[in-house]
Amino acid sequence: WGSVYAAAALSLARTHGLTVPDETLRQTAVYLKTQIQEEKRSPAAKAFAAFALALNQDLDRDTFNLARRQFARMHRESKILLLLAARQAQMRPLKELQTELKPLLGGKAEAAADDADDFQSRFRTPALALLAAQAILPGDPLTQGEALLLLGGLDNQGIWTSTADTGW
Repeated sequence: WGSVYAAAALSLARTHGLTVPDETLRQTAVYLKTQIQEEKRSPAAKAFAAFALALNQDLDRDTFNLARRQFARMHRESKILLLLAARQAQMRPLKELQTELKPLLGGKAEAAADDADDFQSRFRTPALALLAAQAILPGDPLTQGEALLLLGGLDNQGIWTSTADTGW
């Protein structure tokens, strides 16, 4: 998981102007693609790896399709990450992404009890849902709903207090 988080962070940092060596990102992309090919990797790890690849414009159609094979078995958060990857890498038509995303929005802020990869984070999935909604359904009332859900997690001091809740 550490490599996927680091790859996503470096790709985002590069997008925002930080100099990140091309060779580092190339090696990271090779590693992430091999992880998606690994049968033993969880659907969650594959979805996040696809998202990290898409952030760096390294998600090819074969790798995306390999990660997507497990879409039906994925939990909500993983599906959202894969839809974000598809949008970023332009792997699917926008209408299809909208159709797949809508049923995933409007959820509650709760950790998935049956997902070992969830790390008991109540607000990570709503945060990702907001990112996906903004990218795929800008201006839709569901997008506003995701923002309100996330804001509803603030305590009376205006902060989220759990590391698990804010750790993405």
